[in-house]
Amino acid sequence: MATEGPRSVRDVLQGIDRDRTLVYTTIMTVLDKLHRKGWVQRDRHCRAYHYRPSQALEEAATDAGRDLLDHL
Repeated sequence: MATEGPRSVRDVLQGIDRDRTLVYTTIMTVLDKLHRKGWVQRDRHCRAYHYRPSQALEEAATDAGRDLLDHL
């Protein structure tokens, strides 16, 4: 999903290309785990969290490549 700005769980769910059925709670759980690992940041808006990436895509890809090389 290539969008700008924070997105709610519902926004993320609606933006996913669905080859299979996904439910709201699955997306919420994955985003929560990504938040705990530092991959996404979240802010509370009314009763829902809105998520955004912690890094730009290019920066995250570079870090992931470095981590892979470090483990080899």
